[in-house]
Amino acid sequence: MGGKIFINYRRGDDPGYTQALYQRLEDEFAPGDLFMDVEGHIKPGDDFVEVLNAQVAAADVMLTVMGPRWVQLLEARTADPDDFVTIEIKAALDQGKRVIPVLVGGAGMPKADALPESIRPLARRNAVGLRPERFRTDCQGLVTALKEHLTAAEKERLARTEAERQAAEAARLEAEAQAAARARAAEERSRAQAAAGLSAEEIRKAEELASWDFVKERNDVQDLRDHLARFPGGTSERYARAKLDALTWASLGSAPSMDQLRSYLDEFPNGANAQVAQEGIVAIEREAAEARAATDRRARETAQWGAVAASTDKLAIQAFLQEWPDGEHATAARARIKELKRAPTRRWVFQGLGGAVGLATIGGATWVELLPGFALWRLLHDQSFRTFSNVRSGIISPDGRTVLAGGEGGWRGASATLKLYDVATGNDVRTFKGHSKPIVSVAFSPDGRTALSISQDRTLKLWDVATGNEVRTFVGWPDSWGDKPLDRYVDYNATLRTPAVGICRTVVMAGIRKRSH
Repeated sequence: MGGKIFINYRRGDDPGYTQALYQRLEDEFAPGDLFMDVEGHIKPGDDFVEVLNAQVAAADVMLTVMGPRWVQLLEARTADPDDFVTIEIKAALDQGKRVIPVLVGGAGMPKADALPESIRPLARRNAVGLRPERFRTDCQGLVTALKEHLTAAEKERLARTEAERQAAEAARLEAEAQAAARARAAEERSRAQAAAGLSAEEIRKAEELASWDFVKERNDVQDLRDHLARFPGGTSERYARAKLDALTWASLGSAPSMDQLRSYLDEFPNGANAQVAQEGIVAIEREAAEARAATDRRARETAQWGAVAASTDKLAIQAFLQEWPDGEHATAARARIKELKRAPTRRWVFQGLGGAVGLATIGGATWVELLPGFALWRLLHDQSFRTFSNVRSGIISPDGRTVLAGGEGGWRGASATLKLYDVATGNDVRTFKGHSKPIVSVAFSPDGRTALSISQDRTLKLWDVATGNEVRTFVGWPDSWGDKPLDRYVDYNATLRTPAVGICRTVVMAGIRKRSH
């Protein structure tokens, strides 16, 4: 199935829906059948209206994506003659293309009086809505309609091509008949001249001049080729080839293709337009390379944005924005950063609810740590995709694939076991047993092969992560601390080495505080 789909959208409206729609259409149509952004194809000095008209002319259907701000942004650029969105829609309507409005983000179809005069017929086109809760189903309906239209357009194109072929064949036969008639007339003249006593050379020159007089006024390429084939090396050859050169070059039009330019150079390597043809080939190759580079850049940008779009890491999104300050996702990245700046932080929740938490503790209620799994945090701003609740301490492995958590069960009912979780599934992978009292903090070694835990039983233990076995126990808790439980916040740094150089070289304890009871 041939044909091309032109996606018309306004970047400041709702680019997320447009990108999702484009990716969905990529699953159904060949990459060359989709065209979404023409700005990278307009070169300095080009007439952008002509370029856009050419791109629209190559398409069979245009999808006009309209979000909630589409009309507002259109009104803001009503007086702008360089508004690409309006130019593209007008070109499609003027050329009789099928234009399908695609409504996203709850947008409604604009009224005719809200549109400029040049694109007012757009209001009469039947629209398709893409709803978030039925996005895949709505997209499938749109895909089905597009395939039906492209199939019909392809049949019409084939029929038109066949009619053109038949017309060309009829013209060829007519030209051959005319050539045969000229040949017969030339033969008759030759016989008449021979009868008048002319030599064979004189007769040939007379025929050549008669033929040249006939073809030089017709400006027909085929006539010139026939003349050159009949009279190679004749006195009119130089003039015939110059005229054929000019007519062949003119037939290529204002934007000849790579194949046309190469065909021209094969026939006229030293022609009057040979230098221009060679420069045209270089320019087309350069534009193709730039187009490939632009496509690669867009693909890299889209992939990087997909990795950070839903992240709560503001630094990661700022790094993306520094690398792609003018990319098509830059606006969405800036909006995401502003959203994260406005979002309530964990410190704000602690400060706002500190008194209430204190009262709950004094009243004897169980202490609940305010982590992303906490109901109030989840209500205010939960951007997590996995929640591990009621743990005293936890850390992600260096490779990011697992989480080691200790002290499950809250403050007063905390567990003396460690558990290893799979980040991707949230499943319990392995349990480490050996402490007799709740675990207050854990750490991984830099290579992720061993882990260290500190417990209220006044011991530190080193574990083999792969097997769950206890490798070594460190004792020597200061007697001055007695048997009083430690504060729930214990900060320490541990430098762990691989078994080849000693399982644990140093363990540094810092900032340990006692709770008062």
